[in-house]
Amino acid sequence: MDYWINPNSTDGVAVWYDDHYLDTSRARLVLANAATWEASTMRNPQVATQWQDGSISATLQRGGFSSGIAWLYVVRADGSTSASWPVTLP
Repeated sequence: MDYWINPNSTDGVAVWYDDHYLDTSRARLVLANAATWEASTMRNPQVATQWQDGSISATLQRGGFSSGIAWLYVVRADGSTSASWPVTLP
């Protein structure tokens, strides 16, 4: 997991965790702010409500995303990512 260490802490090393998603598989849907995985600076996991070959359903978890265009990715169980699909957020 990513972490942030506060170099100004007077209590020794302080570790701050934020925005983590834990599951039993690496497979997941991710909403991102760029058309390529490498260029995205904001990623928000979407919890799948159904996952079958050729079909995935999820309820939108907006996170920090506002209305407009975002990109949806499928992260496979091996950690590789699909091409992006543009989606319009209401």
